[in-house]
Amino acid sequence: MSAPVHEQILVHTIEAGNSDFKRYQALLNEVKSRTSAIGLIQSGIFTLKTLQQAEALTTMLSLACPDPSAVALGLSELLVNAIEHGNLEISYSQKSQLLENGHWDEEIKRRLQQDKYKDRFVEIQFSRTPDTIEIIIEDQGPGFDWQKFTQCDPAKFNSKHGRGIALAIAMGFTHLEYNEKGNRVKAVVNL
Repeated sequence: MSAPVHEQILVHTIEAGNSDFKRYQALLNEVKSRTSAIGLIQSGIFTLKTLQQAEALTTMLSLACPDPSAVALGLSELLVNAIEHGNLEISYSQKSQLLENGHWDEEIKRRLQQDKYKDRFVEIQFSRTPDTIEIIIEDQGPGFDWQKFTQCDPAKFNSKHGRGIALAIAMGFTHLEYNEKGNRVKAVVNL
């Protein structure tokens, strides 16, 4: 006998929340454990390809911001989106299916080796002015309809993913600005 739909939604919601919580706790612990002169950075350009590189850069750049914990969560979401949805062209529905089947990690690794995707990278530009920090993230994918994802959709609470952009807006960034194509975002932190 299968569980009623509302029980299945509750199970997915709890699983998604637990997964997000574990990932964010690990990220926050990493940020808290680091002390560095990176807070002195005025500008820099970085490139990355993998989720591990994104995590390392998130830790470093968030330490250059006034509230590292809040910025780390939003920055992590934006970098992960640039890799998996941008460069690797994994759609929302494909990611849903991969997460459901437990194949998300292996699909990321598989696509990173494919000729179509293996040379793509994400470029991150960091710059500090007296009033703001700007982080520009640009992937080499085809872009996406970003307008659909800027508001926190209650329907996505039942999903294992799909809250990244809304979380980035809510956590640490004053605002986000996407280019029309949707493969470039400027995240701003007011100082």
